[in-house]
This record gives sequence, structure tokens and C-alpha cells, in this order.
Amino acid sequence: MKIIKLSSLLLILFAFSCAKEGEVGPEGKKGEKGEKGENGINGEKGVNGSTILSGFSKPTLEIGNIGDFFINLTNMDFYGPKSSTGWGNSISLKGTNQNQFNKSYVYEMLKSGWQRVNNKVYSFNLDISELNNKIFQDGHVGISISFENEKKYEIIPSVFQSVSYSANYSIGSITIYAEKIGDVNLAIPEVAYLKVVLIDAESGI
Repeated sequence: MKIIKLSSLLLILFAFSCAKEGEVGPEGKKGEKGEKGENGINGEKGVNGSTILSGFSKPTLEIGNIGDFFINLTNMDFYGPKSSTGWGNSISLKGTNQNQFNKSYVYEMLKSGWQRVNNKVYSFNLDISELNNKIFQDGHVGISISFENEKKYEIIPSVFQSVSYSANYSIGSITIYAEKIGDVNLAIPEVAYLKVVLIDAESGI
């Protein structure tokens, strides 16, 4: 009987086991879900957004915050963004159509702006730079007043609640007069709105 060395026997067994691949075993069980991680650090607070403000005159330095914008409802000039030095120059939202001669403006008239002329008459003065010499000489100025938050305008001259309203104008200025009729008390409204329409025209002479 031949004696087979142990090392040769192990080599034969290894070769036999590699000759044929074994079957895939069954899939293992799904592991348990891991614990929830800790919350991350909160992000830094964002910068406040800009605000669009509005009024009936050029904005003062006290109005608004840096980065804000402002619309002058009287002439539709747009300002902003505001910087540490102020509002800067404005741009017109009305465009530059050279064929547009007629322009309208709305002014807020507060009770505190009226001045007593005498026992029967009060006056309200407006500075309006757009009323230039050309409009004064050849154009026309249309004026109307509203006491109902711009829902209805009374064309001046007009009588409203026993008060007669009239107006006159010169270059750069319009004055409104309120005169009581009869013995009634002259009640100046807390707020009114004045619409001014400037009509540019060429002289026909």
C-alpha cells in the first residue's frame, strides 16, 4: 500500500472544493434602525428685506431704513435704495414720452395746512414747481377737490356743505380758498385731496 503524504491530500481536497461553486445562502435579517442624529446648529438670522414706502412729497432722511425704497405719489418720482447718506436722486416712473403734454398730480390737504384769512375765509397754498412759465402763459391748470378719499372730485370753483371753494395760481404756486356761505360755521375737513392737471399747449397767436 502506497503512503500518501498529508500535504498532497490537502491539496487534492482544496482543488475539489474550488471546482464547483456552492449555493448562495439565505438572506440575513434586516438590522434594526439606527438612532436619530442630533439636530444641526441653527443658521444665522437673515437680513431684513427692503420696504417700499410712499407719501405725497420728497422723502426726508428720517423716513425709512437703509435699503428701503420710496414713491412720491405727487409726481411719481421713485427713490432708493436708501443709503447711510440719504435717498439720493430719484427717477420718474412716468417715462419720457415727449408727446405727453398733460400731467396730473394729487396732493393731500391736511387741516393743519389751512391758514385763516378772516372770519369767513381760509386759504391753502401749494408750491408746485411743475407749473412753469410756459404752462402759465400758454397752457391751462385744472383744479378739483375731494372730501371722500378720492371717490368723487368737485371741480373748483365749487360749493360743498355750505362752503365755497375757489382757486388762483401763479408760476410755481396754487392757492385754494374756502369761504363760508351765510351764518354757518366754516368747518375745515381733517383731510382732503387736491387734483391738479397741468395742460401744456402751444400758443395759437
